Amino acid sequence: MSGLREAFDELTVGVPVYGDLDRAIERAAREQRHRNGVVAGLAAAAAVVAVVAGAAVVTDDDTDSRQPITPATTATPPSPTEGESADTWEPPEPLRNANASRVVTPEYDLYGNALPVGDSGDAAIADVDIVSVGEAQDGHGGSSWRFQLAARPQLDPVGRVIAYGVVVDGDGDFKADCQIGINNEAPERGAFHVWVTNLRTRETAVQDGAPYGMPVEFSHPAEPGMGRFPPEMSFGFLRGLEHPAPCDPFDDSSIFYVWSSATAGGQVVARDFAPDSAWTPIRWPD
Repeated sequence: MSGLREAFDELTVGVPVYGDLDRAIERAAREQRHRNGVVAGLAAAAAVVAVVAGAAVVTDDDTDSRQPITPATTATPPSPTEGESADTWEPPEPLRNANASRVVTPEYDLYGNALPVGDSGDAAIADVDIVSVGEAQDGHGGSSWRFQLAARPQLDPVGRVIAYGVVVDGDGDFKADCQIGINNEAPERGAFHVWVTNLRTRETAVQDGAPYGMPVEFSHPAEPGMGRFPPEMSFGFLRGLEHPAPCDPFDDSSIFYVWSSATAGGQVVARDFAPDSAWTPIRWPD
């Protein structure tokens, strides 16, 4: 028993205190996963540096073969080719069609926590059907988002792409400004493809596989160790909502909705939004 307690104590170093033990364990497991991913990433980077250094040693000409290091996770859509309209650009996942101009007024519990907004029975596939949407408890400099699903998805379903995400209206004009998403379409089996797109500038930051945390932190219900919890997806920016790169900063008027989808054979077979035809306010810390 002491060994288990020591292992848990190691996992929970630097983890914020939660209102219940289950969420503390969940966060600790996620932090450990990210630490392991960072170690792997640093090892890979060290290997690359060693190869580059070796190549520099054996190169005896005067040409400087070193290339500038640029962020591999940021991509800007190419300019339209001749005869192509810039209006043909589409975000990574389709946005909600409804022209919603209503903001949900959340209810609060006795401790001032916003209660989740219910939404269920909208999708034929259970692991796409969103049951409720609300704030997460581990926001980094602002609110973060969580939504519960009717069933737990598989980590790498054969022949099916399962995607979850958030859309934010950053300035309260009821127009989508930022799309956050995750799916199982990463090059490596069992890994996640994560992205954040500025819908105004069309700039997208992506991450395929570990280390996770940037461009957006998340907790996925299909991850190992999450089976003890309800199937819930959550997102949050490590740098806080004032710096959600590549999206523009959010403010007190920012609102959001969440989405999910399942694609098979290149065709969308299920999709859900929550709320269906309204937005949810983003609450900032006091």
